[in-house]
Formats: sequence, C-alpha cells, structure tokens
Amino acid sequence: MDAPEGDGVGQRASDVLLANEVVEALRPILAGKDEIGHGGIMVRIPSGSQLATRTQLLHRPADRSACRIGIGLCSSGFPASSRGKPAGFAGREPSREGLETLQGFPCQSGRMDGPWLRRLPWALLAGALCLACARSPLPAPPRPVLASVDIIAVGHGDSILVTSAAGKHLLIDGGEAEAAPAILAVLRARSACPLDLILLTHPHSDHVGGLSRVAEACGARQYMDSGYHHESRIYAHLLEILERRGIPLLQAEAGRQIDLGAGAVLTLLGPPRPFLEDGPEGANASSVVSRLSVGKASVLFAGDANAPEEAWLLGRGFSLRSTVLKVGHHGSRTSSTAPFLAAVAPRLAVISNWPDAPKHPHPETLERLRAANAQVLETGREGTIHLELDAETVTWATANHPQHQEVRLP
Repeated sequence: MDAPEGDGVGQRASDVLLANEVVEALRPILAGKDEIGHGGIMVRIPSGSQLATRTQLLHRPADRSACRIGIGLCSSGFPASSRGKPAGFAGREPSREGLETLQGFPCQSGRMDGPWLRRLPWALLAGALCLACARSPLPAPPRPVLASVDIIAVGHGDSILVTSAAGKHLLIDGGEAEAAPAILAVLRARSACPLDLILLTHPHSDHVGGLSRVAEACGARQYMDSGYHHESRIYAHLLEILERRGIPLLQAEAGRQIDLGAGAVLTLLGPPRPFLEDGPEGANASSVVSRLSVGKASVLFAGDANAPEEAWLLGRGFSLRSTVLKVGHHGSRTSSTAPFLAAVAPRLAVISNWPDAPKHPHPETLERLRAANAQVLETGREGTIHLELDAETVTWATANHPQHQEVRLP
C-alpha cells in the first residue's frame, strides 16, 4: 500500500468515506454510546473527523502494520462477507481470541498495558478498516516475457540464442568447434531445434567453428551471413553441410528487419557496403551488427565490429541506443570506442570470453564501459547469461546470480 507521503488531504477521499461508514456501522453495537467495554477495558470510538485523519496516516508506509492488524481482526474477530463488508457486525463484539492474537499488541492478564492502551481504539477499528486496505490498488501482475536471449558461455567466441514468445528461434554464431556440445545443450533445453535462422556475424573460427555440428544435429530453416569472402576450411565445411541439407543461404543487408513475432524485431545494422577493409581485420570490419527490440527494451549484438565499422554505423544515423550491449570483439581495445558507447548508452554490457583472459576485456575497454555507466558481465566469470525482455524492462540471471536482476532503463 505504498502511497506518497504528506497530509493525505483529498488523496484518499473514497477510503475516508468508507472509514466513516464503518464508524456508523459500529453504532448499533454501542447502542448510541461512544464507548464499549470488553474484558475490563473501555474503548472509545473516535469521531468522524479524527477517523479521517487516522485513515490518511494509515496510508503512509510507516503505518503498514496497522493494516496487518486490521486484517488480523477482520479474519478472527470480524469475518468478511463476499460483498466486501464485515459479516455479523450487528450485536457482536470482536472475539477475545481475535484481540489476543493481534501481532504487536502485548496482552498480559487479559489487559493491554502502557502506550498500547491509548492505541487500542484504533486496533479495534483497524479490523473494519481492512476493507479500506483491500480497496487499495494491488501490485500489477508481471508483464509477459516477449523475448529471451541466452549469451552462451563458449569461451573466447560468440554464440547467442534469441527466442521469441511466438516460438521463433535464432542462433547468432557458433563459437569454436569444441563449443558445439554446450550450444546444443542450450538449444535442446530451449526446444529450439530446428532453428528458424542461423546468423553468422563473420567467418572467423571463434564464431563459425561450432555451426557445422549444430546445423547437422539441430537443423535450420535458413542461414544468413555477411557474404564476406574468407578462405577458411571451417567456413567451407559449413557451406557444404548447408548445401547438403538443403538449407537456403541468405545475405545480410543493412536495414533489413526480421520479425520474430510477439513484438520482437531484429534489425540488421551491418555489414557495411562496400566492405570497409581487406586483410586480417576485414572480416571483423564486415560483421553483421544487429539490434533486437521489444517495445522499450533492446539488445545490440556487435559481433566483432571494430572501430572503423563503429564509425560507419554512427555515420549511417541508425538508432543504436540499446538497453544491453553484447560488447564487440570480446572487449578488445580495438572496439567499443567512446563515441560508439555514447550512442548506444547501454545499461548492461556483456562480454563473451574465457575466465581471466589477459586482454579480453582490455583494461581500456573496461574503463570506457565504466565511463558510459554500464554494468559489465562476463561469461568467463558468470557462465551463460540469460536475458528476458518484456515491453518495458530487461532482466538478467546467471548460474552465479540465479535470481533475475532488473536492468535499469534510462
């Protein structure tokens, strides 16, 4: 029954009226008197104006105990009817048992001593005022989870399962080859096979390695990547399996939206066209960056995007602001530049890495994330990180922190 502090005048008019009605309902018990005797104790029923003042106080957080007292009386001394008003009021006094079992009221030899004597009238009246408490708004039911994200602990690499409430399953990357059993365990636990889409951000082994076994063991309806040409036996083997299983190959295009149902939408923000670089960093700079949005909640998946691709994204004018950032390139110094983090403004940053990896994350990257006021979680320390999104909030949980924590939205 949390309510704003203050004198309460005009804020609880309906409850004050109800409380005054309760006083009038008590009058028949008193036969026109203002007092009632019980167990040697005389109780005075307050006037309506006094009651109104006390009713306002009841709605302050410090007086929540009064409502608990009222509920105790209502259940033991004044049984409530289905119509919401006390049943059996007329001609009855509160039961002695009801009085003696009120928590917080010291009962000795059938009497209440000390300052509680002055509070007893309010204790009796609180049994009736439980009706007013019951009329206070109940906590809103929890909002339904519209999408979940599992950032799977695969060591130095990425593998992320996105699941919508509509039953759509999208796997982003597949870690190294040895990560396949861990990925398949999560997919089976989420009943995600066959996958609706496999999305490869770029063809380096720590992102593509486990996808061949996943495609064979789990299956997929479609496959998508950046189209960046990369000479790699692991990547070539994946393409062979996809062709053998008849899984269609799609090319990612910036601006494309993938509807996952239940209000969850994945928007592709990269790769750049034309590709920005060749050579060792070419694949990273051609990562498929994407953003999952569900109402006000969102997650940005940065792949291994480096500083040049981040600058390209900023120049395109995309909406980058996101509740959660899957940090690019495992927290490398060459990613997560200050301008990029300022545009994303993440409240939570997740890094996929090995435990105690020397440069992933790099100390400079951690400093930039702290400067951006982002809470940082690492799969190397936490294990698989599970996110849940509704239209308003994001919550997270890990093996080390199984109770869901809410991510503060800006």
